[in-house]
Amino acid sequence: MTSYIEELMANAADEGDVSPMSMTAFSGMNMGLEIQNAFGTGIEDVEANELLLMGIDVDNSTSMFHGTVTKEVVIDGETIYIRAGGNVESVETGLNLVRDSLMGAKHRDDVLLMIQDINGGTMLPFTPLENVGQFVSLYTLATLYANKDSRAVEALNKVAAENGLSVSDFIERIVNRYDSELVQKFNDSASGLHLYHPTGGTPLYKHAITFWSTMIAKTQEAKESGVGVRSVSMLMSDGADEHSGGVKASDAANLSQDMLDSERHIVCGMGIELRGTDFRVVFGSMGIPDSWILTPGNSDQEIRAAFQTFSESAVSASQSGASFSQTSLGGFGE
Repeated sequence: MTSYIEELMANAADEGDVSPMSMTAFSGMNMGLEIQNAFGTGIEDVEANELLLMGIDVDNSTSMFHGTVTKEVVIDGETIYIRAGGNVESVETGLNLVRDSLMGAKHRDDVLLMIQDINGGTMLPFTPLENVGQFVSLYTLATLYANKDSRAVEALNKVAAENGLSVSDFIERIVNRYDSELVQKFNDSASGLHLYHPTGGTPLYKHAITFWSTMIAKTQEAKESGVGVRSVSMLMSDGADEHSGGVKASDAANLSQDMLDSERHIVCGMGIELRGTDFRVVFGSMGIPDSWILTPGNSDQEIRAAFQTFSESAVSASQSGASFSQTSLGGFGE
């Protein structure tokens, strides 16, 4: 039986928005459930004639903890040591900055925000901005719980109990076992807190196809509902591809080119310098225009500034169809 996601992608292909090569890549990767998990709010539940879809695919590889420090938090009388630092807190701050910037936009009610991670998780399905909560690292979440923040206490008690764990055991399993399933279960709890905690590798090419297919399918859903729609998507990584198997950069480039050719999508990349990766080459090989590539250095200040630049472009694109077209042509203007 053809799934809803497969039907949307097939319809997009019939309308010329997805090429045969991209459909071949989509069909061979069995990504429908992952895309469905990110679909979130239905188009029929959004009162907008013009909709902007915002998507960010964050790097949650464990290299984000580079040069990490360990911080302690007392949870229900038990001291837990949590990895922190590296680029994790910078990304946490950056995601919240994007949310706050979009909330200040004139047409914020016409925006749906979605956050995936490159290892297949959904931090936030497509959600109206008014319902987007706070993005938190595990250290921040544990600290909120220790300080009796009602959101953290309610959410952690609920999710831990559902998994037969105490709150301290729940947190320690994420820390010690890099348990991505527990991270996802927390994010599925709709607590108003969205957990960012690196647990995996870097399947950059492979997940780019999933991420961009998600943006295309949601765009197609809006089109079929009679809603004008555009999208802005950003792929973020701190290193080159390492875990995509047989998926190549050219496979991802086919899909990004389809998006650009439709003139409904802005496709961006943010490469955080860590191991000397030339992200203009990496992202360029994936079809991302050079003018839409950010290459911050490996410091909190530079990463936050890059998120600020992306936020400003997103806000500009949200204003109108004409603003979107103008923004699309201008790039980040670095």
